[in-house]
Amino acid sequence: SLQEIRVLALEATPLEVGLDESVTVQPVVYLPEERSIVGYKWTYCPINFGAVAGYSCIDPDCELTVTSAQYSDPITVTPSDALFTCLGVLATKSDTEELEASEGMDPDEIAAIDTSLFFEMTDDQGRIFRHTKAIPLWKEKPEVINQAPAVADVMIDGVSVLDGTPVVAEREAEIEIRLTVDPESMGTYVNSREEVVDEEAIVSFYSTAGVFAADRKDGFDVTNTLKFTPSEMESEPLEPPLGLGADVTSLEIYAVVRDGQGGQTAVGPFTVDLVASATAN
Repeated sequence: SLQEIRVLALEATPLEVGLDESVTVQPVVYLPEERSIVGYKWTYCPINFGAVAGYSCIDPDCELTVTSAQYSDPITVTPSDALFTCLGVLATKSDTEELEASEGMDPDEIAAIDTSLFFEMTDDQGRIFRHTKAIPLWKEKPEVINQAPAVADVMIDGVSVLDGTPVVAEREAEIEIRLTVDPESMGTYVNSREEVVDEEAIVSFYSTAGVFAADRKDGFDVTNTLKFTPSEMESEPLEPPLGLGADVTSLEIYAVVRDGQGGQTAVGPFTVDLVASATAN
C-alpha cells in the first residue's frame, strides 16, 4: 500500500537516443497529503561503471547538474553533449596520468553506452530517495529501438477507467483490477546468451488503502484483487487507512508497467469512492 512517499516510475521519452538527440524524463511521484519534499536534485553522467557498481560516474567532473522548477517536473538532457565534454575531461586527465580508468577505452570501438541519470529526493522527515535511469546512447541509432509499454485498458470492478470514468465500491468489499497491455508495444532484446527473446510485461500495483493479493503480475492481461480483511493483511499494520477508518471515503489505485529493458509506463491515480455496504446495519 501507498503509505509513504514513493517514486513510482521514471518515464523516458525516447528510451534510447542517438548523437545530438535529447531525452525527456518524467518522474512519477506519489506524495501523501500533509507530506512534503524539502529538497531534490537531478544529475547526469554519460560514462559510468555499469549496473554492478550502481552506475556510479567514472569521474566527478563528468557529472552534470540538471535543473527543473520543481521535483515533479520533467527534465531534458542531450546525452551526446555531456559525453563529448566528459571524453575531453578524461583525455586531459589521462594525459596527466590522473585517471587510470580511461586507459584502453577507444570511443571508435563503442557502438552504444548506457548513460545514467540520477534522481534524489529528501522528504520532510529527512529520508533520502535515490533512483537511477539508464539511457542508452548510440553512435548510430538502430531504426528500431525499445518503446515504453502501452497500457490498452484498466478496468476496476468491470468498469473501464482510463478515460476517467468514476468508480464506486462497497467499503471493505474486494475490488478487482484488470490491466491489459498492447502486445504491439512490446519488443525483443538480446539476452546474456546472445539469444533474441520477447519482452515480458511486469505490472506493479499500488493503492492508498487495503492490500493487493499480489504486489505484481507478469503478462499482457493481468488481474489483481485489492482486499481489506485482516487475514489478508497479517504482514501489514491493521490500523487505518489499511483497515479503512471512518474518515476514509475513497482510495486511489496506481499501476506501473515495466518491460525489464528500461521501459516504464505509470497509470493512475484511479479514484474509487467508497459507500456503505448494502448489508451494513
